[in-house]
Amino acid sequence: MVPPITQAKGLTTSISRIVRFGVAIGAGALGGVTAVPPDALAKVVGFEVVKIESPAFGGRSFGSVGSYDRILARATIAVDPLDRHNAAIVDIGLVPRNAQGLVKATSEVEILRPTDPAKGSDKLLFEVLNRGRKPGLALFNDGPGKDDLADPVNIGSGFLMERGYTLVWAGWQPDAPPGEGRLTLAVPTIPDVTGLSVEEFVFDNTTNPVAATLSYPAADADPGKAKLTVREREADERQAPIDLKFTFETPTKISISRPAGFDAGAIYEFVYTAKDAKPMGLAFAVPRDVVSFLRHETADAQMRPNPLTGQHFAKAIGFGLSQSGRYLRDFLYLGFNEDEAGRVVFEGLMPHIAGAKKSFTNYRFGQPGRNVTQHTSHTYPGDQFPFTYPVLTDAVTGRTDGILALCLRANNCPKVMQTDTELEVYQSRASLVVTDTKGDALDLPENVRTHLIANAPHFALFGAKPTRAPACQYETNPLHRGSTAPNRRQAGTPAAKMHLRATATGRRRHPGDPGLQSHGRRRRARGARSFDDSPEDRSALPGLCRAHRRGWAHDCGASDASTRRSDGDILRVQLPEGRLRRGRAVRSRRDYAAARQDESGAAGFGRPASVARGALYDSARLCRRGRGLGAQAGRGSRVVAQEGLVV
Repeated sequence: MVPPITQAKGLTTSISRIVRFGVAIGAGALGGVTAVPPDALAKVVGFEVVKIESPAFGGRSFGSVGSYDRILARATIAVDPLDRHNAAIVDIGLVPRNAQGLVKATSEVEILRPTDPAKGSDKLLFEVLNRGRKPGLALFNDGPGKDDLADPVNIGSGFLMERGYTLVWAGWQPDAPPGEGRLTLAVPTIPDVTGLSVEEFVFDNTTNPVAATLSYPAADADPGKAKLTVREREADERQAPIDLKFTFETPTKISISRPAGFDAGAIYEFVYTAKDAKPMGLAFAVPRDVVSFLRHETADAQMRPNPLTGQHFAKAIGFGLSQSGRYLRDFLYLGFNEDEAGRVVFEGLMPHIAGAKKSFTNYRFGQPGRNVTQHTSHTYPGDQFPFTYPVLTDAVTGRTDGILALCLRANNCPKVMQTDTELEVYQSRASLVVTDTKGDALDLPENVRTHLIANAPHFALFGAKPTRAPACQYETNPLHRGSTAPNRRQAGTPAAKMHLRATATGRRRHPGDPGLQSHGRRRRARGARSFDDSPEDRSALPGLCRAHRRGWAHDCGASDASTRRSDGDILRVQLPEGRLRRGRAVRSRRDYAAARQDESGAAGFGRPASVARGALYDSARLCRRGRGLGAQAGRGSRVVAQEGLVV
């Protein structure tokens, strides 16, 4: 029997401006499309166009590009279990096959294309969905964060459309909920397979009893064959007090009677025998095959035309945010950047707010939506070695590996630009992207750039206001990092824009850059100090620690001022909301108190953010509670202060 958890394996500026000036503009990364034999088709055997809106968005025109079309479709992929490109998919050999010996899955697809292809760009932007949703438009286009693009309002400012991008989304997560514009993936069920599944719930409310949904149906609804425990903190001993009870409401839903003595943020762990496993690793075949079909093929196996026929895409760029950023790191690590015909899928990848983590997707009874944080989910896969892109030897396990290991071997590595906020330092072990597991600074490969967006929360919509979240001590941080709306563009001067564009394309150094090399090697901080996990340092940040315990420290309004220094080491381009006073490093309680007073509240809260070049990545040691926070924090190491990356 296969074990229940098994996996196979073989900024410096705002997000919109990174696309505009960094990854998306230019040519010459890996050359043009390579000719392939006519029978070397991407494995999309069916591409059914369900609906075309032309023009879409009420006929709105996007500058010189003009109007856009919106296409809804269903793509059926057929995966060969014997093909080496699919060998990494866990349990692929157990999945029912069709008469041709292939495994099928069907993905919902949405496409936005210029009505006149001649006016469009030669770049295809594929956004990996986040739990079926399209959050990228909220960043790139300052959109309202709604997924139903039938409503023209949800397209936002039109930043990407004005530049002629063709946008593609495809459902990849088999357990994503349908409806409200979300896109889903239908995969077959693996018969006669059961195994242990573990659920972890933090309710952040006082509802009692409380309902909880299971990721997979229970194979046996006998309560005696499942186990429920509770603990206050992750590292605490699991307890089963007499007043903790549960009942099965359905095979996928339980009702929990909560015990006395535990607060709203306590961790409830439920272990049970699950059934109806699915080949979750098919999630990685979807963008591979759909993007290759749209770039290279004229029709599917039924001779239904490719709706993008006639458009030449010199480059394809993959973008993912949070969960989908972690997915992109897994996608590259597992070797899916090459289709079954041997062609490169993406020339550029942009994992955003992913930190050093991957995902709990390509496993038996996987849970793609699971996210390992400081307080929760430490027993799940998702943040194991390798954490960073170059091939390294882990100081703990002795393993040698890297996210780029397979693509280096196959010579199909994309350019990678990873962006993180300070939250990912705390919650997503982001220090390990730029250090080895001894904590020493790394020189990242030539095709990789990393940037820290200072003082920003994990995610905030355009126009967000501070709100009081039940689990947070402070109000939420509303700082939005997209900043593409016309009235906000005026905040930046034309000279600053020119410097930004020149820096991101590598044609000149950032203004004030003290001789950085064009290949983007890291600079070590002069006299930088990491916080110690000591009583003195923890007492210096009491509010931050209390907010941080529940997980989203920076979204709760707390912001560590250690990402700003006054000695000239940090180079940054400010977001265009206004100007921010140059800050100082926080080295003591006195510095922290001064920073909080200077910033009129939690440091950095409610103020324009700076996007730090070379910002400290050492704050992951703050407020550590138990294992798994990412305490290997880089000995004062800094994010790479880098030149741009052209795809």
